[in-house]
Amino acid sequence: MKKGVLVILSMLFVGIFTLANSKNQEEYAKAFEYLEKKGEVYFKFSINSRSGITDLTEKISIDDVKGNEVYAYANKLEFQKFLQHNLNYTVLTHPGDLLKDPKMYHAAPGESFIWDAYPTYSAYVTTMNQFATDHPNLCKIVEIGQSVQGRKLLFAKISDNVNTDEAEPEFMYMSSIHGDETAGYILMLHLIDSLLTGYSNNSRIKYIVDNIEIWICPLANPDGTYKGGNSSVSGAVRFNANNQDLDRHFPYLPGIGTSLDPEQENTVIMNFMGQRNFVMCASMHGGIEAVIYPWDAIINSTVDDAWFQYVAHEYADTAQANSPAGYFDDCGDGIGNGYTNLGQRKGSFADY
Repeated sequence: MKKGVLVILSMLFVGIFTLANSKNQEEYAKAFEYLEKKGEVYFKFSINSRSGITDLTEKISIDDVKGNEVYAYANKLEFQKFLQHNLNYTVLTHPGDLLKDPKMYHAAPGESFIWDAYPTYSAYVTTMNQFATDHPNLCKIVEIGQSVQGRKLLFAKISDNVNTDEAEPEFMYMSSIHGDETAGYILMLHLIDSLLTGYSNNSRIKYIVDNIEIWICPLANPDGTYKGGNSSVSGAVRFNANNQDLDRHFPYLPGIGTSLDPEQENTVIMNFMGQRNFVMCASMHGGIEAVIYPWDAIINSTVDDAWFQYVAHEYADTAQANSPAGYFDDCGDGIGNGYTNLGQRKGSFADY
């Protein structure tokens, strides 16, 4: 009788193990397919507490944390490191694949910009140069360098004396350092257009442009955004052409740990920033509706933490006041600290 029970229990154990193994193999096969096709995989897994993220954030690119559920990206090497933790995971549809047939703008001769479409890569370059052509006294396009695959990293400089380095505060906007986060890409093109077209008839815009030197890079990771080819943003990926997360390859704060080597795009951006005197920068991401302020790498507050929170609330509160209920209220009230709210992300732009 006991032997029969043991046999049944053994068979049951083998059956459960086989099912679990089959599930793991199925998910691994999905992951491998994405890694081969895109160079990165998007997946989710559960943790017992948020403290468990600290070690993982050194190995994979954490995108979001909802309760105890973590959403992340990884390249081949990073995914192998993640597997060593023996955590159950589920491979998700890559966000870049959700845009099956996006409306694209091709910048035909004489065609006005179509704001409800994404520009092709060539249309992006044409549009940026057109801003300067249409507003030569206010706008200048500066190519600060190129991506791994040779696409241009462009900034629009906007100022009332655009060809002069004035003694004014300089502000930098940057977007889509994650190539599949394209909302900010179009938003920054909108911002350039609004500043230039509104200068002559909007006193607030005129005051801003007259007193601040504004630099805007709508697309910091063109290789990721145009992973599927220059004619469409369908198939966009988070990482750059080297399958690296650009937002994790900036130097850490001193004493935090060993920094990852900056990727080519990061080096270009850092060299450019070193030549300027930016008093503040904003990097547009996608995923949650919140203003995230420094630091990302350490729990310590910055010396001007109260000021950061004030400015973050200025943005978030304005967005909430001019939007339907429930918009821009992630992280509780629309603002959050990078370390507390985004899982201790070492080596990000907010730490540079």
